[in-house]
Amino acid sequence: MPEFATLSCPSCGAKLQIGNDLEKFACSHCGNEHVVKRGGGVISISPIIEQLKSVRTGVDKTASELAIRRLHQEIENLENERAGLKGSAGYTDGNGLAMIGTGLLIIAFGIAYLVSNFKFSTVLWCTGGTFVIAFIVIKAVKDGIKSGNEASERRNMLDKIISEKYMELENHEKIVSGK
Repeated sequence: MPEFATLSCPSCGAKLQIGNDLEKFACSHCGNEHVVKRGGGVISISPIIEQLKSVRTGVDKTASELAIRRLHQEIENLENERAGLKGSAGYTDGNGLAMIGTGLLIIAFGIAYLVSNFKFSTVLWCTGGTFVIAFIVIKAVKDGIKSGNEASERRNMLDKIISEKYMELENHEKIVSGK
C-alpha cells in the first residue's frame, strides 16, 4: 500500500494527501476535521461533525425521554394542586351574600321594632345590634371575596404553568419520535 493517498475534502473539495498513519486530521484549506476510514483496500474520509450529530441525536433523545417522565410528574402535581383549589375557592362573588345580609338586617330591624312595643330605648339597642351584625356580615363578605380572588389568581397561574408544561412535553415527544 502506498504511503500517501490523494483524496478530496468532502467539505471544500481541496486535494488532500492522506498518510498511512493518519486516523484524524483537519483540512488545511477549510479547517474542517475528518476521520480516515480504511477497510478492504479502500480509504475514505468523513467529517467528524456528522459523527457528532449522530451522537447528539442520541443524547437529545435520551434527555427528552427523561424530561417526558419528569414533565408527566410535574403536570400531575400541578393539576392536583389546582383541583385542591376548587374546594377552597371561597366566595367569588359577594353580591349574593350582600343581598342575604341586607335582607337579614331588615328582618332583624323589623323584629326588633315589633318586639320592643315601640319603645325607643329597645329599638335603639336592637338597631345597634343590627349594625354590629351588618358589620360582621360585610367583613365576612369582603374576606370571602378576597379569598376567592386569591384562589382565582392562583388557579390562573397554575393553568398557565400547566399549559407551558404541556407544550414542553409535546416538544420532547417530537424529539423522541424523530419528527
